[in-house]
Amino acid sequence: MDIGFAIPSEDLEAALPGLEKGGTSGTPGAYLGVEVEENTPALGSEYGFAVSSRAVVVHVAAASPAKAGGIVPGDIVIRFDDHVVTSTTGLVNAEQRTAPGEKVPVVV
Repeated sequence: MDIGFAIPSEDLEAALPGLEKGGTSGTPGAYLGVEVEENTPALGSEYGFAVSSRAVVVHVAAASPAKAGGIVPGDIVIRFDDHVVTSTTGLVNAEQRTAPGEKVPVVV
């Protein structure tokens, strides 16, 4: 059985500077402590908002920075630091570009 994997080019572009400096693709970024999903009609109906291309928080880890900051399931992440979040991938990329332990503003 053959299995292939692909990653979006924007993910590769985000990782390339670190890789060129000898880093690895597994270098950890910041930890927010949320599980997010793309906004869909089903999620919009569940949480009562219009569908847009955003990252919807569906779970918040206990004792996480997100929990301490008051983020709850149903929140939509709009900005992470100076990055506008338009998708789940966008949020992950913004987290990965942020150093672990660095405090950044998050707008929901």
